[in-house]
Amino acid sequence: MEGIEVGRTGYGQSACDGSGMAWRYLGGDVSTGGEFYREIINKKTPASSPAPTPIPLPKPSFNPTIISNTSATDHHIRVKNNVERIEEGLARARAAIRQAIISRNYTSDREELFIPRGSIYRNPYEFHQSHIEMVKRFKIWTYREGEPPLVHDGPLHYIYSIEGQFIDEMERGLRPFAAHHPNEAHTFFLPFSIANAVHYLYRPLISYARDPLQHFVIDYVNIISKKYPYWNRSSGADHFMVSCHDWAPDINPANPKLFEHFVRVMCNANTSEGFIPRRDVSLAETYLLPGRGIPKPGQGQSPGDRLILAFFAGGEHGYVRKLLLDHWKDKDNEIQVHEYLPNGQNYSNFMVQTKYCLCPSGYEVASPRILESIYSEDISSSLSPIFDAFVLKELKRIYMYNRLQFNYGWYFTFVQGFVYLGLLYLQGFTTKQMVNPWKTYVKLSAVLMGSHELTKGSLAFVNYLAQFMFKSTKVC
Repeated sequence: MEGIEVGRTGYGQSACDGSGMAWRYLGGDVSTGGEFYREIINKKTPASSPAPTPIPLPKPSFNPTIISNTSATDHHIRVKNNVERIEEGLARARAAIRQAIISRNYTSDREELFIPRGSIYRNPYEFHQSHIEMVKRFKIWTYREGEPPLVHDGPLHYIYSIEGQFIDEMERGLRPFAAHHPNEAHTFFLPFSIANAVHYLYRPLISYARDPLQHFVIDYVNIISKKYPYWNRSSGADHFMVSCHDWAPDINPANPKLFEHFVRVMCNANTSEGFIPRRDVSLAETYLLPGRGIPKPGQGQSPGDRLILAFFAGGEHGYVRKLLLDHWKDKDNEIQVHEYLPNGQNYSNFMVQTKYCLCPSGYEVASPRILESIYSEDISSSLSPIFDAFVLKELKRIYMYNRLQFNYGWYFTFVQGFVYLGLLYLQGFTTKQMVNPWKTYVKLSAVLMGSHELTKGSLAFVNYLAQFMFKSTKVC
């Protein structure tokens, strides 16, 4: 069902305020026109047919804006309900996005400080115009029900800090995406804190059963669904929560039907633990110390001044980290891998001096190192069980070529060529199976050999990730 894609990030998502979370779903894809949202609303709120003669209209709930549409044939005063006004604004947004695609330009009522360019975007004009429309139109309503510390409050420091930071910013109403009235909102935020709920509901800790947490969330949804029409009209498809606690995915099993369309913005984006990519949204984890706010990018040194090639410091939990520590722990000055930093060493200083920040997966998928590498302007290198052996082998090769100046590149390239030919022979490949003539393969081999050497030469210019991806595509 197309509407389930409420949780995809769509265009222009901001990690700080999550504003791009449901924009593409609510606005609809440029080609689909957001039909699912309109379909759910129409099922819940059937449109009333105008009477043959003008009659006084009943006073609508929540005081929607009244707009008069007068034509030569119909002098009836038309009242646009909230959903129609929202759909009208989204239709304008879709039209602006289509125009940007056709004209290969953008339309904005303010000066744009950053204009996306490059092949990383499927269509940079579409992306940019969608982001402009999101900033201009997208509104989030935060429910007022509930009391701290379970609701309207959250941890502002340490590993769950992004959860409390989001709640705090939306509660203060300083964000441009905060709606002043629920009728103008595209999405609705449930400001309870899973981290605080676990902290306070499980005192004393008798059991790890999720029942208290599940009952708390269900009770909150029941309150807002009975008091307001918004949850029921969309079955919760335009409502979301934010949490960085590992237990956040566990609220759904208590009532799968109730939470079928409910969007969960979570740091624990692990599909094996209930994360649904087509609906839910992943949130980068961050680690904030008391007295320090969210860091600003641009704190790192220029690439030429960074003396450390790669850096990691962390505990040994998970298969990948064990391999990484076995190969590199305290063994080299350029690839610095530590289980615990030596006394007197500062973690942040290492981050701003390294070129690559190694992010090996542990037992959980969430890690603050991704954001730390962005703020320090490092290149984050995520290591998972699929690529760990290849990455570790490549790190050794970098050490051999870059540190020990051991370079017999052309010789190794020829040897690799014969090895590949031998493997093809063992797999039963014969010349009768060749699709292209010999000269095509000779030209292709020359290009691959040359590019192989160019890729090796790029090591001096800190281009390891490009080398890694380029060589992977050549092997494939």
